[in-house]
Formats: sequence, structure tokens, C-alpha cells
Amino acid sequence: LVIDTGGLLEPGGIARFAAEHEPRAVARLVRELGYRALALGENDLAARPARHVPVLEALRSRDIPASAATRSR
Repeated sequence: LVIDTGGLLEPGGIARFAAEHEPRAVARLVRELGYRALALGENDLAARPARHVPVLEALRSRDIPASAATRSR
């Protein structure tokens, strides 16, 4: 089982540029890395929500589930 634990789309991350301009390429990268799921962490969620929608749709088209994960306080 390979999952991402957050940070891929965070505002300071390099992949955020791809997420904005080539969301299908991000989904392809996730699949080719062997990820079975993608978790968006707090830093990912700090990005503009509009950035996530195309990436989430592209992930869904490749049968890669995604969820939001936050720390308990």
C-alpha cells in the first residue's frame, strides 16, 4: 500500500504549479509513483480550493481516491 500523506499540493510545493496548469499530469504522476490514494494535508488545503477540484477530478478518473486529513487538536 502506497499513499501520500500530504504536502503534494501545498502552496509552497512544486507540484502546485502542475496542479494549476496540468492537473491530469499530476494524476498521472501519482499513478506512476504507485500511489493507491492521496491524502490532502493541512498545508495542501491552505491552497485555493479551486486548485484542488481539477486535480481531484483527474485522480478520480484514474480510480485514485483522495481525502482530507487534519491533525487533531
